[in-house]
Amino acid sequence: MSATRQRTRPWLSCRVFALLVVGLALSLPDAAEPQRRYLGIGHTLRLEGIVEPAEDADVLGEVRIRAERDVRRFGVISAIAPGEDGMAIFRNQNLYPVTFNLVANEEMMHTFQDAAPGAKIKMMGVLQPDSFLLASLDVVEPAP
Repeated sequence: MSATRQRTRPWLSCRVFALLVVGLALSLPDAAEPQRRYLGIGHTLRLEGIVEPAEDADVLGEVRIRAERDVRRFGVISAIAPGEDGMAIFRNQNLYPVTFNLVANEEMMHTFQDAAPGAKIKMMGVLQPDSFLLASLDVVEPAP
């Protein structure tokens, strides 16, 4: 009687393990959702408001925006973020001296920095956790 040896197949166990890991990752996509929102490019945001608003200005709230060397108050009239809560920009804003940093080309940066107090501005861009990447900036109404 001869004894037969069975060969072990390590590649088979590696494939089974890999399939289990992939299957588990695909079956739980919602578990990674809170982390994914900050790993992507960000969220589109349209802001309209007043630069350095007066105390009695009709605004929803104020945020502080850093534009290179300057930090300016911005009274938000409307904040629209498709698929997101536009008012999320006001969360925890009292805990930080700056709500977000403005990232833009030189022309838009100077337009924001040189805007007179009371000027109404409309901005559109991508909001990330600590910065606002501007795509457009328009002065809707100059300061009164």
